[in-house]
Amino acid sequence: MDMEERIKITKGSAALTEDIQAALEKAAADKAEALEIGAPGETEQNSDMFSDATRIENAVVNFLRKNEYPKEVSVICESDREVEIYMMAYNYWYATEKSERINDGRWD
Repeated sequence: MDMEERIKITKGSAALTEDIQAALEKAAADKAEALEIGAPGETEQNSDMFSDATRIENAVVNFLRKNEYPKEVSVICESDREVEIYMMAYNYWYATEKSERINDGRWD
């Protein structure tokens, strides 16, 4: 399964996940199919959200590259603005081909 198929970024409601590494390790030990990670929420500056997105996605991507479980990780964001920032961060750092981008139809 390709990385972009294993990571989902969606709008919803979820409590902030303080220790992402611990959540990933527990999901792997439990052989969980899916894990939801609550994003920190909006900040005034887009650059601060981009930094949060980069930190969270880096932890998730590095973990998923080495582990079979969880099969899918969803980052739950509070708003469409936050979703967009998280998708941009993923596409900037990890998508090397257009087909690898996370895109919900907002862009080309």
